[in-house]
Amino acid sequence: MARLVCCALFALIALPLLSATMPVLAQDGWLRNPLVPWNSPGMAVPSAPLDVPSFIEPLCARSVRPPETREDQEVASQGWVLFGPYEGGWGIRTIGGTAGFDGMCRPTGYQYFIFMDGEFAGTLSPVPMAARSTGAGRILAFDSEHRVTANFVRYANEDPLCCPSRPSVSIELRIEDTEQGPVEPPRV
Repeated sequence: MARLVCCALFALIALPLLSATMPVLAQDGWLRNPLVPWNSPGMAVPSAPLDVPSFIEPLCARSVRPPETREDQEVASQGWVLFGPYEGGWGIRTIGGTAGFDGMCRPTGYQYFIFMDGEFAGTLSPVPMAARSTGAGRILAFDSEHRVTANFVRYANEDPLCCPSRPSVSIELRIEDTEQGPVEPPRV
C-alpha cells in the first residue's frame, strides 16, 4: 500500500513536469509567406470556440472584465470572455476575448478583435490562439496609418513551453475602408 501511494505521488509530481517539456503542436501553417487573407469586409464577429472549457477558476476571474463599450458587447455576445484592457487610438479599438484559461490563468482559445470607427474590421489571427503555443500572438502597436502590428511566437517540436526557439513572425494588418465596411488584409 505504501509503495502504491509513493508511486501515485510520484506520478502526480512528475507528469506535470514531463508535460511541460512535451512537444508543442504546430499551428503556424497560416503564418507562412504569402499570407492568405482571413478577414473580409462586412464580416461578423466570429463565435467563441466550443471545444475550450468555459469554466473559469475564481483566481482567473480577476483577468475578466465586463463589457464597457458597444464593441465589447458585440464580442461578448458571441460567447467570448473579455480579458485585458481594450486599447484604442486613431479610430482603432482592439479587444481581447478568450474562450477560457489554462491552469495558470493564461488565455486559451483567445483572439483579438479589431474595430475601426466602431465597425468590426477583423481578427488578429485566422484561428483562436493559446498562450505558450505556436501561433500565439499579441498586438505590438497601432498607428495613424490604420496599421496594427502583431507578433506571433513559434515553437520547435522539442521546445519546452517556456522557450520557443523558432523565429517569431511579425505581421502588419492595415485597415482599409471598403463599401462593405473596414477590413484588414495581412502583410508580413
